[in-house]
Amino acid sequence: MDCINPMMTCSLTISLFFLMFIYINKKQNYEYYLKDPSKEPTSCDDFKYGCCEIYPTCLFEKGDRENIHVESFTLDFKVAFKYNEKGTNCPRIKHIVNVFNALDYESAYELINYNNGCLEKNSIYTCCSIDYMCDERYYEDYIIQPTLHEGDYQTIYNKIYNGTEILILNKNEDNSECPNIKDIVDVYQNVMLKRKSDIPLIYIFITINAIILTIILTITIYNSCPCIYCKKQEHHKIQQESV
Repeated sequence: MDCINPMMTCSLTISLFFLMFIYINKKQNYEYYLKDPSKEPTSCDDFKYGCCEIYPTCLFEKGDRENIHVESFTLDFKVAFKYNEKGTNCPRIKHIVNVFNALDYESAYELINYNNGCLEKNSIYTCCSIDYMCDERYYEDYIIQPTLHEGDYQTIYNKIYNGTEILILNKNEDNSECPNIKDIVDVYQNVMLKRKSDIPLIYIFITINAIILTIILTITIYNSCPCIYCKKQEHHKIQQESV
């Protein structure tokens, strides 16, 4: 039996470890973020820092020009839970709307046509939009860097940030109502849950490949052993003949 190149054994070993590394790092792991790692999470309360939140509505109460009062919307823990106290991993409204927009359009060209078309006079498209700045500023100026809102923040907010909107793309040509933030978040969460449900297929693929590589590696090593023994015997024989 011919000897198998050691490089092949080395390559197979590296491939096997690489696949297992991907498997371990891709796998959803709640344990570190749970209050009780031994318990399977059933709600946001099971997590150390809770679930991600967005802030679609802001208002200043009379006489208080420093603090914004917000309406919060909590995402499903299966979609997004906080990795830390400030929720730096959490999606913001602008990102959620961008995901929502991309679902209904097949190409960038179609998106451009919509953007141009809905802004035309007597357009057949309905222009939809949503104010995302409340979510962005409350997160940045109150959660990430709380000192930024000190003083007369209401004047700054109204002059610079208030009314900044992002287009919500809507293909409906019957002048139906534009989607509200709850509609958009519901669609976003359904999409994210579907994507996560597809992840086990990746695990199955990686596992099958790992098993195949393990079998090949085992056979390769097994076949290489007699080969090494034969070379030693041959070398010993040559030494005896040369004496």
